[in-house]
Amino acid sequence: MKIIEEIVKNTELGIDAIDNVAPYVQSQDLANKLAQHKISYQKIKTEAEQQLTDHKVKESKPNKFQKSMLKMSAKFNAMFDPSDSHISEMMIEGTNMGINSVQSVINEMQSEGDEVPQLAVDYVNMMQSNINELRSFL
Repeated sequence: MKIIEEIVKNTELGIDAIDNVAPYVQSQDLANKLAQHKISYQKIKTEAEQQLTDHKVKESKPNKFQKSMLKMSAKFNAMFDPSDSHISEMMIEGTNMGINSVQSVINEMQSEGDEVPQLAVDYVNMMQSNINELRSFL
């Protein structure tokens, strides 16, 4: 269930990141794209939380310091340069960190011979798709 816990943490960080930069987004196109991404994150987060509940695993959350640093950094960077290009770059960097985090657990599972849940594969694919969409704003 470590992978599902990691997905919950990462989706929460992704949702928070979108919420933190949304007030600074200037173009409606990027705002719409981020709103779509947020819906995707929420859908996967809900499914992951349900899997944790089904397996009676306590939900895992990002630590408060990590969330605070993300919030301050996102707001400062977005306020400093609210261009579509800059906000997209910030979101791409954060999404890449999420992919790396989840992929690390996937690789660990595979090396141990454990089956990787489809939700993990779907999550990585969704994040990669988000990056591809955000690149059009660079």
